[in-house]
Amino acid sequence: MRGRSILAGALIVLLIVVVGATVWGIRYTNSPDFCDSCHIIQPYVAAWNKSFMGSKLGDRNVQCVDCHFEPGALGYGHGQL
Repeated sequence: MRGRSILAGALIVLLIVVVGATVWGIRYTNSPDFCDSCHIIQPYVAAWNKSFMGSKLGDRNVQCVDCHFEPGALGYGHGQL
């Protein structure tokens, strides 16, 4: 019985780690910081930083995917590929 409790606890911890890593990964890959990691896109990220969407006066919650991905889960999945 004790072995099952330990296994169940380990599975719960593993599930929490996997879900947390997945959420962090999705949020990070939607951010301009991730897009800026590619040298080809750096001029566009610099332009975004100077724009209303990226400036301190604008709405910093506008992410790359808000404009460059089709809406919905399928559009998001296609954009990530």
